[in-house]
Amino acid sequence: MKPTLSFVLLFGGWLLGGCDPRQADKTARKAACRIQKIVIANQSDVSTQTNETNFSYDDDGNLTRKTQVQNQTYPSGIGNQVYSVTDSYIYDNNGFLTTEKTETSERTTLPNNTTRTLQRLSTTTYTYTDGRLTRSQTRYQNPYGVVTNSTVVFTYNEKGELFTKTDTRTTETVPDDAPEKPVGTGQGKRVWTYQNSKLVDYVEQFEGTENRPLTLQNGLVTKMVINGGYVQQNTYDSQNRVLKTEEYLNGKLTTYFMREWSEAKPATNTLPVFKGHPIVQPEFGSAGVLIRYDPYAINAQTNAVQHLSETISRPEVNAQGWVASATGEIRQLHPAALPQRTTVTETYTYTDCQ
Repeated sequence: MKPTLSFVLLFGGWLLGGCDPRQADKTARKAACRIQKIVIANQSDVSTQTNETNFSYDDDGNLTRKTQVQNQTYPSGIGNQVYSVTDSYIYDNNGFLTTEKTETSERTTLPNNTTRTLQRLSTTTYTYTDGRLTRSQTRYQNPYGVVTNSTVVFTYNEKGELFTKTDTRTTETVPDDAPEKPVGTGQGKRVWTYQNSKLVDYVEQFEGTENRPLTLQNGLVTKMVINGGYVQQNTYDSQNRVLKTEEYLNGKLTTYFMREWSEAKPATNTLPVFKGHPIVQPEFGSAGVLIRYDPYAINAQTNAVQHLSETISRPEVNAQGWVASATGEIRQLHPAALPQRTTVTETYTYTDCQ
């Protein structure tokens, strides 16, 4: 997340008022533009989908809760699904995030009209030294009782910029009948190395082997290699947004995706930055507001390129340039694909930035 507006308000308030920096930070958070609600509705002759996300903040402007609920319904009722994710955040008296909890639930209507519910839970605690995040510990449990733990250690250079992030994962519990199990022993380590807040190296260490699956250019992932012969390549625009993604299998191009972006500012960039957490350039590109998305597939026998679908969006912005609404449609271009056309509407509700 980019701390643009929060930083400007903090910096300006401190200089003009000559007040305590911590109080200026609180004032900035209270006054800053914040996203409150996002509603996205997709309608076709096959199904209806609604996705609503709500954000809550405390009196100091800290994010305290984010709730996303997605409803997918079909005329027959079979396959109806309710998917929800609730993130809650707890802070200490100095405004540092200490605990983050994520609860996920997925309820699906099965062909015999019974329902299946899958739940996942993760809890993360954060530790700070001299005002900087130095450690996080996460306990994750999937719907089948598998419990894994992640410990992430952060180090900084003499300028106070993030230098390394090391994630060590271990498995706590694996029931014998669990259908979702960690690969191998479930133990491994990943190390990110940064320079000038950009990723310059990434290493995976797993069961005695070391792997560098990412090719980086100016801190962005231009190539990613995954076991099994899968390769993904990305190109970016001048604002670090992904323009094109190509997917290869065993050296042969199979699919690619094209994107066009608007100048609207994405709503999630109004979310506050967690105090003491390092700010780095996202290695897979910056957020944006799409106006067009086109996937293509390559026929394995004829090498012919097939344009699978097209997604077109027409975003509107508020007075401060943040996306306020959008209308659009998704069209399937293969005559046998369903649904042929889906209409999409999006609305965004903010405080203090209309």
